[in-house]
Amino acid sequence: MKEPKIKGMSQRRYLAAAATAVSLALIIYGLILKNTTLMLVAWLMAATAISALLIAERRSKDGHVSSFPMTDTESGSRSRVSNAPSGAAAVIDQVTGMANENFFSAVLGPKMATARRRLWPVSVVLIHVIFASDIDEPADRDRVIGEFAALIKMTIREADVACRISEQVFGLILDDTDEDGGAWTAERIQIAQSKRGNDRIAKVSAGIASYPNHGMEPTQVLSKAREALERACSNVSLPGLGIVIVAPQGPISG
Repeated sequence: MKEPKIKGMSQRRYLAAAATAVSLALIIYGLILKNTTLMLVAWLMAATAISALLIAERRSKDGHVSSFPMTDTESGSRSRVSNAPSGAAAVIDQVTGMANENFFSAVLGPKMATARRRLWPVSVVLIHVIFASDIDEPADRDRVIGEFAALIKMTIREADVACRISEQVFGLILDDTDEDGGAWTAERIQIAQSKRGNDRIAKVSAGIASYPNHGMEPTQVLSKAREALERACSNVSLPGLGIVIVAPQGPISG
């Protein structure tokens, strides 16, 4: 009875080792192309694969699964974990093909650490879109969001990080860019959207904050960017496609 289990563990080890090798190859490929996003996605894939490999090795040494019966809560938790996305799927938004909030949160800290070492600024740009009133169906919303995501990718630099962090919010991390450069990037995206003549997006609002002017830690900069975005979104009644607000260095007053 133990042989199938051992065989299953062996197969999992091989799969995890293969995934690790592929991830390392992607990291090298990303270094050659100088594609930061590809390297970071590959790094997360490698971390996931190595974790799976270590777990498989530990279970293989144990030779069996725990004989303690699982409670209903534990059983449900085990089921949710087994069905959870892994590898690249865990950090990729399925609608846009962009990285998601998990990736955004994971990479912001290292980006700021790099900025600290190289003595350059890094900006966080949060962009919120409002659909036209006639866009109600989920499929239509997904199509519009996908088109807007493609527009963002065409507008920003290759080294910039662009993620979809919620249904209607996109997050950008811009290396070597202060808050003025972040505001200009958001305005370029607005201009590109207006030139398309696409009225399915009614408003494009943005909030910007940067290191080191708005904080020394990722949570501080992100919090300032969110405050600025909230203020921008509170002015959607103003004419135009939307407004861009740079967070002040002091607290945002009501």
